[in-house]
Amino acid sequence: MILCDKRILVVGASSSLGEQIALSCIDEGATVIATKYKSSKEHLLSGSTCVSLQSLDVRNENAISDFVESLKALDGVVLTVGSPCLRNLKSERYDHIEEYLKVGFTGLATLISYLVKYKKLNSHSSIVILSSISGVAVGSKGGSLYSATKAALCGFMKSAALELAPQYIRVNCICAGIVNTPALHDTFSSEMIANFSLSYPLGRLGTTKDIAQASVFLLSDNSDWITGTELIIDGGYCLQ
Repeated sequence: MILCDKRILVVGASSSLGEQIALSCIDEGATVIATKYKSSKEHLLSGSTCVSLQSLDVRNENAISDFVESLKALDGVVLTVGSPCLRNLKSERYDHIEEYLKVGFTGLATLISYLVKYKKLNSHSSIVILSSISGVAVGSKGGSLYSATKAALCGFMKSAALELAPQYIRVNCICAGIVNTPALHDTFSSEMIANFSLSYPLGRLGTTKDIAQASVFLLSDNSDWITGTELIIDGGYCLQ
């Protein structure tokens, strides 16, 4: 088990992707602190003795500060917060943009800042940020805000990786293509999702396990010389 005796924080475990990452970390021997935001659904993590499931609103700076202060030192962090947003430019409003950035970037950057400030990251720890190919390689109509937050996370990652390297704290992004999750089916029709699959050279969309396995690798000592990297996991989409 490659995460044995490591304490891992997974932010955004309300989503199926965050949930799978937390479960995969537990399977590899980690003790997990998983955060959710006002999720009322039955949670797969609830019955595990290896996980502490807590609520956290990343839009609230005081909540972030209090949460970080309560933590014991960590060996890894995974940030999975952020959901697709499809809105035409002419429909955007200042308040909506501001609120979306709070969740998709500002809150996450603040969380990392407080983890560093309060010295909650052990030497040889690893931070994994879930970005997207939409943040580094492609765009989509109506996806300007989503792409903007994912690009911001990649830029943040590169500078953070340099700043934290002297403490041997690694920071990397996973830039994923479309992952087949319940949220995807809430947004798009089955026909559209089938068409998405056809556009990927490997013939399918990503799964939550595809991303979780990559996250576990970047959290583990097997990736001990990898930092400042945008790991593209997209079934070959960006090769076209």
